[in-house]
Amino acid sequence: MNTITMKLQADHLIEEALREDISSEDVTTNSVMKEYVKGEVQSAIDESVESAKKQAVLTKLQDNCEVLGYPEDYVATKTEDFSKSISFYAMMQGLSNDEYCQKNYNMSFDDYVKKAVVQELIFQLIVEQEGLTITEYDYKGDLQAFADKMGYSDKSTFVEKYGKDKIVKNMLLQQAQ
Repeated sequence: MNTITMKLQADHLIEEALREDISSEDVTTNSVMKEYVKGEVQSAIDESVESAKKQAVLTKLQDNCEVLGYPEDYVATKTEDFSKSISFYAMMQGLSNDEYCQKNYNMSFDDYVKKAVVQELIFQLIVEQEGLTITEYDYKGDLQAFADKMGYSDKSTFVEKYGKDKIVKNMLLQQAQ
């Protein structure tokens, strides 16, 4: 059983950091400020715990999955996608993609790509086995937020670049997570 323990230290420093923002919202009493900080900190802790739980489950799934082979076209596509995104950060540090992955993820670039492929295949399997779907209503309702999350302020540009099918697939994968 995995145990997740988080400690909050120096909450007085958090109060100080937030004091300026809070006073700008005309929050003046100490008790109100403490409740505000407590709520903000609790939200951050809850998000961290939820993220850690998801990562622990994904790691356990990966450890229990036997990979018999990788879809070559899929790996090639992911390699190209990751190469573009990682090379930007690697270049800023004067590193190759492989060196960057080794430094930040303790694995080679190729292993990083393969791990990402396995994760996505696991999520695809969850989507299939759980019968997850995206309705047209959900698609239209969530499209702008999904585009924003992917770094696009205009949903039309986002759809033009990736196409509805790929966006829906990724929305489903996000649901599976």
